[in-house]
Amino acid sequence: MVKIYVRVMVLIFTALSFPTSIMAAPKVKPEVVVALSTRLVAWQKDVNGKGEKPKLDNKPSTQDADGSVLLHSKTASVHGVKLQYEPQVNKNTLGFWVNEKDWASWEFVVTVPGKFKIEVLQGCGAGQGGSDVFVNVGDKKFPFVVEDTGGFQMFKPRIIGEVEIPKAGKYSLEIRVVKKAKSAVMDVRQIRLIPADAAPEKGK
Repeated sequence: MVKIYVRVMVLIFTALSFPTSIMAAPKVKPEVVVALSTRLVAWQKDVNGKGEKPKLDNKPSTQDADGSVLLHSKTASVHGVKLQYEPQVNKNTLGFWVNEKDWASWEFVVTVPGKFKIEVLQGCGAGQGGSDVFVNVGDKKFPFVVEDTGGFQMFKPRIIGEVEIPKAGKYSLEIRVVKKAKSAVMDVRQIRLIPADAAPEKGK
């Protein structure tokens, strides 16, 4: 299907750029070019509306047995025009964060309240670090500066603060940009809330 429409695009471009030559061909009719152009526009809208931003599983996350809460990129609610979940195996992340007004949010349910470390798994291309961002949990703000990790899919876990959730219930977490430093902000694969008294994981 894609190859067919690529050929159609070439045909339409030729018709618009060189109308006398294309219309002179015995098998090409102007009404056919117009019809194909209309179908192409409709197809592009369908691809842009459905193919680039897959439907996400954004149900509220729940606490795991160890007390942690995993907020994965595929369960995020994305707000804006460019930021999106990229499902490719080598990505599996929120990416294409080139508009600093775009942001993402999650809802989660806590059954065992307490203090939690906020861990952001972020990646950032070489020379692209330095953006000022922050995480909101309820009415509490946790600012941090995006770190250059050498590649947007070279993820690094970062503890950016500690939040206290005093009682069981439903909460929300947001990640937003204050100022974009370079061409893109970062990629975010996941955010975790880890019980503050949990033993450090090996290698961290």
